[in-house]
Amino acid sequence: MAFDDVVSLPKTLRKQAVDTLVLAFQDDVIKRTLAPAVKNRAPLTRWVFEGVVRYCAVYGEVHATPNAEGVACWIAPGKSATSTWGSLRSWNMFPGPFVLAGSRVMRAFFEMQDFVNAQHKRLMHSPHWYLWALAVRPECQGQGHGGRLLAPMMARADRECLPCYLETQTEQNVAFYIRRGFVVAHQAHILDIPLWFMIREPDPSHAGMPR
Repeated sequence: MAFDDVVSLPKTLRKQAVDTLVLAFQDDVIKRTLAPAVKNRAPLTRWVFEGVVRYCAVYGEVHATPNAEGVACWIAPGKSATSTWGSLRSWNMFPGPFVLAGSRVMRAFFEMQDFVNAQHKRLMHSPHWYLWALAVRPECQGQGHGGRLLAPMMARADRECLPCYLETQTEQNVAFYIRRGFVVAHQAHILDIPLWFMIREPDPSHAGMPR
């Protein structure tokens, strides 16, 4: 699949990238569970993804389509967040939306993140690329943006002989990733939310190939 229209996200498109992530994830099962009130969900979702984009820009790669209608946020091998609080410190942002949403939302968020981080650590013992977020604006979905966004990093991971890892809470996404070489390594529930933990092993036939 061609991916010459996928670029490393420039700073000038960071706001558009965060907007894309917010639009794609604001009504997902995790955000609805953690923040049932829409007035709390919107600022919470934006705060989370501003941190994700900032973190991945520093410690990994952020890929985007030219107008940031699609975004892929990766953490580089050896740079995966080891704890929620560590991530928050790296973002250097006061979690105002959590305070406004209340202590229940804060406890639930950190409980989920601690669980996800523990599974990540249990499943992945060697260097790997971590897909922290993949999003396409709702009106642009079904046009191949998701596959194009994944292609550059999967090709790079093959060249470097490194696996890729991700989590998803949507069964439809599981099928999407399976078609691109991922397999389900573990499935679990937390706070009544289903989670699939997936790994893609590198294709040895592409190891060391030129860019």
